[in-house]
Amino acid sequence: MKNKKVLIVLFLLATAAAAAYYYFYYLPNQEPEQGEPATADQGPTTTEYDGQYVSGEVPEDWTIVEYQNGAGSTMLTEGVTYAGLTGLEIKNPDGAVVFKLAGVYGIGGVDSCQKYFQFSDDSAAYLAEIQGINAEVSDPAPTIVDLTTVTHQEYELFGVRVRRIEKKLYWDKTAGDAYFQAACGISERIFNFTNPAFTGDGTSIKNYQHTLNETSPESELLELDAILESLATP
Repeated sequence: MKNKKVLIVLFLLATAAAAAYYYFYYLPNQEPEQGEPATADQGPTTTEYDGQYVSGEVPEDWTIVEYQNGAGSTMLTEGVTYAGLTGLEIKNPDGAVVFKLAGVYGIGGVDSCQKYFQFSDDSAAYLAEIQGINAEVSDPAPTIVDLTTVTHQEYELFGVRVRRIEKKLYWDKTAGDAYFQAACGISERIFNFTNPAFTGDGTSIKNYQHTLNETSPESELLELDAILESLATP
């Protein structure tokens, strides 16, 4: 009788050990079968946007709207015949404009800077150039905004290096070198692209003012970063 009880106990222990091995070792180490969908988070679903002037990828329910031939901008001189992409909007699922580009033509100003945006890879020669421009027009030296240790998002938008800090975009005026020389003054919010571009009475124009929605949360702006980085022209 005693031997029978011992056998029962041993059987129960063996069964428990086998179950523990199966659930805690065997199953977690199994590779998914061929064609089995992954269970990891795949991130937001995106769709391809293929417009007349630009293409890119947008999250589900986001939209891109293109404007042409003088529409979509209030930064264009009247009395000129425009052709091409003169405005662009990126809208979130609620239909709010998160980012906008507006063509600029015929609007000028003094190219001095009240503020100078200095990143850790700034150029001393560029700072001296801006200080010289201010001196020429009798403006005081620009106030230096120290961004050397501030975390930022970086990507290219239509070939232009862009950095975003919270709800502000900075862009590099000089391509092809090791420095980031942030545009300031009248150029601060006006990108100068190679492409896209538009024409005014046949003259090629590559200037677009950008506007970022200042009420957008960071999570939404991170989605916008990915959209902007994906944009391309034919």
